[in-house]
Amino acid sequence: MFGIMEATRLESLHVAQDPATGLQAIIALHSTRLGPALGGCRYLTYSDSHSAVADAARLAQSMSYKAALAGLPFGGGKAVILRPAHVPNRGALFEAFGRFIETLNGRYITAVDSGTKSEDMDCIAQYTQHVTSTRSAGDPSPHTAMGVFAGIRASAMARLGSDDLQGLRIAVQGLGQVGYALAEQLAAAGAELLVSDLEEMVGNWKPNVADNYRATLEAEPAETGLRKMLFGMGSLSLGELAGERMKVSLEANSPEDEQDCFSDNTHNSHFYDAKGIRNVYLGEYTRVDGTKMTGASLSSLVAKADPAADSALKADLAATEAKIQVMVDHANKGEHYDQLIAAGNTAGNQIVRDAIASLVKQTGSIEAAAGKLGISDLNPDNADHEF
Repeated sequence: MFGIMEATRLESLHVAQDPATGLQAIIALHSTRLGPALGGCRYLTYSDSHSAVADAARLAQSMSYKAALAGLPFGGGKAVILRPAHVPNRGALFEAFGRFIETLNGRYITAVDSGTKSEDMDCIAQYTQHVTSTRSAGDPSPHTAMGVFAGIRASAMARLGSDDLQGLRIAVQGLGQVGYALAEQLAAAGAELLVSDLEEMVGNWKPNVADNYRATLEAEPAETGLRKMLFGMGSLSLGELAGERMKVSLEANSPEDEQDCFSDNTHNSHFYDAKGIRNVYLGEYTRVDGTKMTGASLSSLVAKADPAADSALKADLAATEAKIQVMVDHANKGEHYDQLIAAGNTAGNQIVRDAIASLVKQTGSIEAAAGKLGISDLNPDNADHEF
């Protein structure tokens, strides 16, 4: 701990816990020379307390530099709350954190950061006035997006000799509160966003176009198209979803390795990945307005060849969706994916293991179904994972 403080030249480090609410919090003050230390509060899962201290110290140091460069009458600070495996009352936890902040007598002002939101700041504000980003104060995300936008323009000027973003292709990773606001500003400036590539995808699947992907696929033998569909289903099930997106993060107990670590939306990403595989096999899709599209399906082909193989795969696809639905249910109750994979959360880890096992099982059924259609040696990509 003292090594971290020395390396980052921290002014002080404060820790608190509240067994009644599960609060374990760290506040790092890098400097109060120019004024009270300002910096957001993260609410994340950490592998250990040492990692949490290091994160708080590093970010507090950067906040000092930001405030000084901007000419603001503030120093730099940062808070992290170690996200517990189970949160009986999130509001009570942040109220306890507000009481902790109040003990610093105005030396630290908190705000939203990764894993926290304005509603959390409202809870903090019940016990201290040294907080911003409350619902009444307003969401700071658009202002953060403005800063990132300005940085992109400055980078373009330095690299390209012009800060005009017209026609530049820019990728925005994550469309949370900051990302979405940034995307709006980039679009207004004429940038081509990565999401605009969806338009290219639509064009590739238009009928009666001589040289798009659809025409190329339809010109291939039927068995080649079927193999591609089933290989894609199997590879997404096994190497990608079960392996890269679940097994890696679970074995490392690391939120940094989860699919949507900043948006806290991993449970939904996993669920709709699995549902997409099922939709492809069944030849159906439910629109956001509730209407269902149906058409020719792999299921109908397999059922003609071997009804038992079709029934087995449909059962496995439904079972996988149900296993991942458990993740969604837990997230809706406050226990998100990063908490499920946390070290020591035996029950949470098992939920993820059950989903992985179900995905592995359905991959076997996909291979069996392919065999019934005369497609041997499907060999879905396992991304070098062993299951």
